[in-house]
Amino acid sequence: MEMIATLVHFFLTMLYISLIAFGGSAQPLFEQFTVLQNHWLSQTDFAAVLAFGYSTPGPAVFGTAAFIGYRLAGLPGAVVGSVGIFTVPLLASLITAKYLTTILEKPSAKAFIRGVGLAASGLLAATALHIAGPNWLHPANFAIMLLAYILLTRKLSNPLLLLVGGGLVTTIFGI
Repeated sequence: MEMIATLVHFFLTMLYISLIAFGGSAQPLFEQFTVLQNHWLSQTDFAAVLAFGYSTPGPAVFGTAAFIGYRLAGLPGAVVGSVGIFTVPLLASLITAKYLTTILEKPSAKAFIRGVGLAASGLLAATALHIAGPNWLHPANFAIMLLAYILLTRKLSNPLLLLVGGGLVTTIFGI
């Protein structure tokens, strides 16, 4: 009975995250609800979950929700997490598909999308710095971060290659 209650709580948490998260802003919410509030994952496990979520095809939230669910309750947890995180976007897409072109032509919609994108970027950066802790100040880590930023903003590298490359460099050199 306790497992069912946990799965229902997890499903509702994933529904809530998918309802309020836009364009990458889900990661701080995942951390808040799964690490800090419910203690479903440790901070170390959460960092692994993020790496897994970003290394899988498709939006990172789906891989992240599935992996958290799997760590929480095995295959049933992965299914519950996936369905929970996918339900709101699916329903929103189905409802708005008919009116999307009309909605996006409005100046208020353009301003909203621009604002949400900026907020999501800030939340993602804050989460990355929080996970890195004081380690991001290490000169080698800072250099890796700066190089990754330059390569990404100039579209000179694939994000997955940078993720793997950064992980290899830090592992090989023990940074």
